[in-house]
Amino acid sequence: MKPDFKSMAVRGVLGLGLFCVSVGAANAFAADEAPTVQATPSAPLVRAVPMATPELWKGKLSDRDWEVGGIAGLALVEPNYGISLQAQISKRLFADGWVEDITNPVSIEISAGPAFVKGHSPFILSTQLRWDFERDEDWTLFAIGGLGAQFTGVELGDRSLVHLRFGVGAFRRLDERLRLRMEASHEILGVGVTYAL
Repeated sequence: MKPDFKSMAVRGVLGLGLFCVSVGAANAFAADEAPTVQATPSAPLVRAVPMATPELWKGKLSDRDWEVGGIAGLALVEPNYGISLQAQISKRLFADGWVEDITNPVSIEISAGPAFVKGHSPFILSTQLRWDFERDEDWTLFAIGGLGAQFTGVELGDRSLVHLRFGVGAFRRLDERLRLRMEASHEILGVGVTYAL
């Protein structure tokens, strides 16, 4: 049996991407420790006192309910892989999700756009709930779950496929309204931006 190098390469890229996201998240969310100043013959060992910071996972929620944005990355259009560009819009449904004592709003999202596979452009559409876990004013983790659909032309099998869609990701705040979005889900491993309206 002949090895499928293309499939192995795509799996390697996906694996590397997930590894990088997990390592980056682990580093970003590691507990902050106060730095230690090394002792010298003329100065005693000093431990810096950290400044008071807001309690993690209990930040103040933004008063903006709508977000628009886009994401680009490696896409799966079964059984092929390509590059996808998707536009996204979301609306917050609940300010408080299902976990008490932390900031965990729930939003509904719609995402749609073309993929570019073997010189063709199938269309990807999805709607899902996004459950945010706001660590602090800069970082938010999220999980998504919902339905996705793919529509291909005759060249790629003329298929209309509906499937469950799950994924995880993180937002990094860039300014008051703009956030960087990193996502690893069934259809896409990508990076984009969102803008609060």
